[in-house]
Amino acid sequence: MKKDILIMALAFSLIFFSFNTAQQYFAAIYSDFGMAQVASLSLAVTYLFFVIGAFFAPGFISRTGLKKALIISSVAYALFVAAIPSVNPLLLMIAAIINGLSAGVLWTAQAMYVTKSTTIKERPVTYGIFNALFLGASFIGILASSFIITLIGFKALFYIMAAVSLLGTGTLFFIAEHPETIPRTHIKELLHIFRTKAIFLIPAIIVANISFGFFVSAISLHMKEINGIAFAGQIGSLYWISEIFSALVIGYIAQHIGTRNTLKIMCLILIAGSLLLLTGSMIGFIAGAVMAGLYFSAIITAGMTEVSTLEGKDHDKAAFFQIVLASGAIVSLLVGAVISFEMANISTAILAAISFVLLFFMK
Repeated sequence: MKKDILIMALAFSLIFFSFNTAQQYFAAIYSDFGMAQVASLSLAVTYLFFVIGAFFAPGFISRTGLKKALIISSVAYALFVAAIPSVNPLLLMIAAIINGLSAGVLWTAQAMYVTKSTTIKERPVTYGIFNALFLGASFIGILASSFIITLIGFKALFYIMAAVSLLGTGTLFFIAEHPETIPRTHIKELLHIFRTKAIFLIPAIIVANISFGFFVSAISLHMKEINGIAFAGQIGSLYWISEIFSALVIGYIAQHIGTRNTLKIMCLILIAGSLLLLTGSMIGFIAGAVMAGLYFSAIITAGMTEVSTLEGKDHDKAAFFQIVLASGAIVSLLVGAVISFEMANISTAILAAISFVLLFFMK
């Protein structure tokens, strides 16, 4: 793995050690204030503006370069996490908008940096290592916080997390600027990708974040009701640890059996995981969390690699992936605080089945 990508992975590890921990506990904490819907709505706003930011990300990156785009956009994550302890809906929404726009740029720039630094053959494993590192940090943050939050309270915890996120931003100063000039793009060029065979990939990508969104909203709230916030965090951490240990393995599997075959297998696994969660048993919670994590890992590893092979410019393909992925989170977070636990899992299973069928139309 190239040194600059490794440094970038370390930076993302610190940023998402903070942000993904915040996502996991956000709705559960705000439910104590009777504001669970505010938490879900602010995350939905984040992902809505993520989509908008991703549309304009290629143009922004062409003006600043990849390194500056990564640094500037990463700051917003710390601002959002620091806004959560305020329990102020207006401040949260402002922070969510800024974070969403910035996230669209950050992840588009990350995908472009990896694409331009690797060959197609190297890409699945590179994404696998990158994802294993930053998701590993997310797991550590979520699991450790399940014990710490009861000792220091959520406000102190989230301020510490914001500081860690800023440390990640500082780490990005140590990567090299990619020497290749980033061409300017037009919205029409980006929209063209939606009219190619990429359309058959859209449901498979969307359901990854629908599953994730339900996990940090409806499913997390259900687990909190059963056995408290620490229990919700501990089961939630299994989602992340599943992604950590599977990311690199999935990268190698995709390299040998192909990305599309890998995605088909993972659709079946997500269906099984959603049905197991419905059992309401401890084994069902554990297996469901692990299987949902496996699917998300497959999308950000094999799915991103598959998108990189499509027709179009690298920066347009990167933006396409982020737009579609974020769209799933918007849907799930908007309804996550009001949909039942049962319907969340049934919906995920149905969408995964549709995704499985459509993957066979990829030629």
